[in-house]
Amino acid sequence: AVLHEVQVVIDVERAEVGVDAGAEQALEVRQHEVGALVAVDPVARAHDALPPPASAGAPIPLATPWTAVEARAPLRNLDIALVDHAGDAHVLRELIDRPALLTFFYSRCQNAGRCAATVAQLAALQRDLEQRGLARSVRLIAITFEPQLDTPERLRRFVLDRGLALGRDALAVRLAVERHPKLVEELKTPVSYSAGWVNSHGVQAALIDAEGRVVRRYVTLLWDNRTVVDDLQRLLHGG
Repeated sequence: AVLHEVQVVIDVERAEVGVDAGAEQALEVRQHEVGALVAVDPVARAHDALPPPASAGAPIPLATPWTAVEARAPLRNLDIALVDHAGDAHVLRELIDRPALLTFFYSRCQNAGRCAATVAQLAALQRDLEQRGLARSVRLIAITFEPQLDTPERLRRFVLDRGLALGRDALAVRLAVERHPKLVEELKTPVSYSAGWVNSHGVQAALIDAEGRVVRRYVTLLWDNRTVVDDLQRLLHGG
């Protein structure tokens, strides 16, 4: 497989990933940066392989390149306080004691193709991890975009309704309101706000190693779970 780099310019409010029927692939990603993105083959073991052209109407899985261990930098905001779906208080660092996948949603979201789909995809990932015997070795963390609104009860209800089994290995959380924007910005999360409330957002997940360092980000409308499972397993094996 040949590695291809795609330079994309992002408009966080309008960009989308998709393929027009019978047309060339259009690659636009909700993101806060211009960078090289690689198309990821969901079933390839080579993590930076470009797949054959997607079928018409199908989303194109995209991820940032895999960051080598020596090139990774720890997140600066691991000391953020948070409250989980059970009402228990934590510091983010406590939850990143193993490879983790972080993603965002919020209970007020009206777009079923965004927040509801994100949590449902996370639930499907959880089932895939169970089948591979990895569920106890990694952590899935769903973070609300609106911590001022999403109480533990709202968090719990939203994610349980979409199939995510909550516990020590999978959590829905709200960050401390005053620090929330710092982590959102650091993870380059595709979201815009108006007076503190979500105005528009994309879908993104961040793969974090056990040292709290970003390894790669999945930046399509929905990531591919087979790729994420392989990536988590690669981290568990020291990659």
